[in-house]
Amino acid sequence: MHELSLVDTTFQKEGTNQYHLSIQADLNGFSFCLYDSRQKKHVVFRKYVLQSNLLIENFLKAMEEIFNTDDLLSSSYASSSFMFLTQKSTLIPDSYFDKNLLKSYFEFNHALDTLDEIHYNYIPAIDAYNVFTLHTYMASEVGNHLKGVKFYHQAFPFIEKMLEYSSSRQKQIMAIGLNNQFFDIMVSQGSKLKLYNTFQYNSQTDLLYFILFICKQFNIEPRQLELLLSGELSDIMTYSEAIREYVPGMQYVKSTGSNMADGLARIKESKFFTLLNLALCG
Repeated sequence: MHELSLVDTTFQKEGTNQYHLSIQADLNGFSFCLYDSRQKKHVVFRKYVLQSNLLIENFLKAMEEIFNTDDLLSSSYASSSFMFLTQKSTLIPDSYFDKNLLKSYFEFNHALDTLDEIHYNYIPAIDAYNVFTLHTYMASEVGNHLKGVKFYHQAFPFIEKMLEYSSSRQKQIMAIGLNNQFFDIMVSQGSKLKLYNTFQYNSQTDLLYFILFICKQFNIEPRQLELLLSGELSDIMTYSEAIREYVPGMQYVKSTGSNMADGLARIKESKFFTLLNLALCG
């Protein structure tokens, strides 16, 4: 059963071919939303919580069951995107990118597992490609259910939308996306990306260590830093309060204009920031 299902009154189930379907998953959960390009709003949001820290084999079975039983996922859509949250990716500037060298790019930073399938996204805001992997059975299962689906890594909407915000600022800005077991972090100034990376963490102490370490590397005074927080675990008080103690300028990320219809008002945008911006980055 889904943990949360919100449907706006403007949603028309018999006309799903006018909507874009965005899916975000990790080993702990599976969420999706439907975007209406005519009113430029998301009109459906649904989230499933899975057993904590599933093995990939069990996750694949859970995902297959969701695809087979969810009434909305059996419909046809104008387009669809699938994003699996993972640390395994590598940024390559466009001037150095060659799609025949994907394996070499990826293996520079990560081990390529036997059942890994390599994908890549072009990120316009930084004129670079992000090379990442998906489990081949996962990609196959999603592709069988969603014809023409495009696969993405969370770095794409995270970097694109954060740089959109940063471009009107002169000082350095840090953004963090708190996922289960790891977080995305970036530093930008104006429209320039200065750092993007991911780190594993088990506690607020780990989180603070990396924040303060990066501040030191970029000569940022933490008490003067503007830090934008997002991700499913961003509203856990022990994390947000620990960050705010050292970085008073921490705030939850929020888009300049809401892309959610009234029926989705219960959703805290910062928790599902990458998912809710995926349709806008394709």
